[in-house]
Amino acid sequence: MRLPERPGPRPSVSAAVPHQQLTQNSPYHVQRRLLHRCEELAGVEVAATRVSVPGAVGLHLTGAGEQARTLEFAHAHPSYDGSWHVCLPETDAASVVGAGWGEYHPLAGDRLPRGTVLLFAPRDSEESDICFDVLRSAHAFASRALGGSGD
Repeated sequence: MRLPERPGPRPSVSAAVPHQQLTQNSPYHVQRRLLHRCEELAGVEVAATRVSVPGAVGLHLTGAGEQARTLEFAHAHPSYDGSWHVCLPETDAASVVGAGWGEYHPLAGDRLPRGTVLLFAPRDSEESDICFDVLRSAHAFASRALGGSGD
């Protein structure tokens, strides 16, 4: 995954769980646009998260077959924040962090997969497009994990 460098200084984030963004929060209309685009991803159900704070919304993908299971591959934090936690392949997570679009979750590689990152809240529609590219990568990764093609 190739990402442009994120302009400006990094936002402040909490050091402990719950891991959340404290500054440079996303405008509500930008948050809604990004979430609506995610609703269009194949097989995605947007529903309350199973792993984050109250008010966060998860992106859930259900696999097919006899042992169908549901995987929450990302969640959007409540509107006062606007950041996302996303599970990515390790190389894509490194790209997100390296280009300044996020940071690793404090529990990544311990209780969470190594590619779990906090994706910083998009500040405008252009940044929302970049965040959507990251979320599409997470969707493809989750699809492959559930036995799909990832397309």
